Amino acid sequence: MLDKDVCRFSASFGLTPAETRVLREIIGGNGILAAAAALNISEATARTHARHIYGKTGTKRQTELIHRFFAAAFHAAP
Repeated sequence: MLDKDVCRFSASFGLTPAETRVLREIIGGNGILAAAAALNISEATARTHARHIYGKTGTKRQTELIHRFFAAAFHAAP
């Protein structure tokens, strides 16, 4: 269910595939540093993707992004 929700959320906000991968890590409970390590990208690249995600979703922090994600996921659930 979670992966489908990530894809739906990403599509609704126009996230790129790279941004979606970072989003998936953040939603999974990992921070930016852990996301960078898991995705084998630099911390700067992960932070850039996160900044783009925040801009596209109208959020400013990871906690706000996670809240928006789960609110959208529960709202979309049947």
